[in-house]
Amino acid sequence: MRDYIGAMRAVWWCWQDRTPLEFESEHYTLNLVVPLFDPGPIDHPDIPIHVAVIGSNMTAMAGECADGIHLHPVVTTKYIDGEVLLNLARSATCAGRDVDEVQVCLKPLIGTAPDEERLERVIRAVRARCAFYLSTPSYRRAFTIHGWEDRAREASECSRSGRWEEMPGLVDDDMLCTIATIGTYDQIADKLNERFASRLDRVEFSVPVNSPEDAEAFQKILG
Repeated sequence: MRDYIGAMRAVWWCWQDRTPLEFESEHYTLNLVVPLFDPGPIDHPDIPIHVAVIGSNMTAMAGECADGIHLHPVVTTKYIDGEVLLNLARSATCAGRDVDEVQVCLKPLIGTAPDEERLERVIRAVRARCAFYLSTPSYRRAFTIHGWEDRAREASECSRSGRWEEMPGLVDDDMLCTIATIGTYDQIADKLNERFASRLDRVEFSVPVNSPEDAEAFQKILG
């Protein structure tokens, strides 16, 4: 991935600065520009490169050479503080960069609705989604940091044997409210800010807008 980012930037610089393309690394050798596919300079050439991360290796690579990271929805504040931000800062420093050059972004797992009654229905879907993440070995480290490794293994066994209906039962309220941000429309913005404002540069989330009332509510959330 490090080589890929370098190769991509080399192509962009070639197009923008009209310099010869000469990029050689362990995985890529680029030295040919076909005029037909050369778009030439553009007005806004500083295109940020963001990468998706969850593990320490990708986070470290991003700290060295990426412009931003997008975290997985399953990460918690404890994981962000204890794993992501520390690794990012360490690798940026080793590369001679200011860690503030790297944007930290997240589309968190949320559950929200206009009122408590409808929120209960949403929570059931969020619990099931959390259970799916719990069952996925690639995301296990985010659960292990909270001592939930045994439940993660059990969820994986359920998924392998097709026992999907059992998996949400492994996500108790403590896990649910640690992984997901839950609240009604008038609560959710404050809860997201409380969790992430001091940790992230950008938070995004998507919620269906099914009525003018929903649209008005979200305008208030966005403030």
